[in-house]
Amino acid sequence: IGSVVWPDPPQATYPMTLFAVDFATKKAIPNVTVKVCPPGDAACANPVAMGTTAANGSVLLSLPAAKSGINGFLELSEPSYVTTLNFVSEADNTRFFTFGSTAITLVSKAAFTQLVGAVGATADPARGHLAFFTKDCSGSRAAGVNVTASNTDAQSTAAYFIGAIPSKTATQTDLSGTGYVANVPTGAVTVTGKYGTMRMGSQTVLVRAGALTTFNVTPTP
Repeated sequence: IGSVVWPDPPQATYPMTLFAVDFATKKAIPNVTVKVCPPGDAACANPVAMGTTAANGSVLLSLPAAKSGINGFLELSEPSYVTTLNFVSEADNTRFFTFGSTAITLVSKAAFTQLVGAVGATADPARGHLAFFTKDCSGSRAAGVNVTASNTDAQSTAAYFIGAIPSKTATQTDLSGTGYVANVPTGAVTVTGKYGTMRMGSQTVLVRAGALTTFNVTPTP
């Protein structure tokens, strides 16, 4: 853990079928606009590719490869869902691209209000939010991981799911490997995972006002 070296991707781009899935119902979401955004383009003003999900929630796009996930991030938007910035990150990038498809979870605006309210918070429209899954080297959900984010303050609220209920008193992930941080100031944020006292890895993501930034916390160098 924390001592992983990723190989360079063998190809510059990969075809990937993306599936938009509802967080609560696990059902496919059609008519989601998906953009492939270059690194640092927080507003995704100049996407390198884009498409719309079909009735089964899928869209096929060419993704620029990086050592971890893709070179940039994905923006997914649909009127009834919170706009999502997804930073694709996998411990085994070669296997990820070879598999050829992945599901991306979206949270409806109604469900998001309930999730944030469950820990006594209210979403600030001038701030963004983080949501994460912790995973081990095999890609399975990892329990017992503590996740911290830079650039948070007294208005930010962190929570981990204990079963199906978010808890702001929990200090690490359960078997679902799921958590979030509400009301994070906008801009670049470095997220770090720890397993006990051992550093698991870190990555830098972007936070946009009113949007939900999603990512996996995986072992990194």
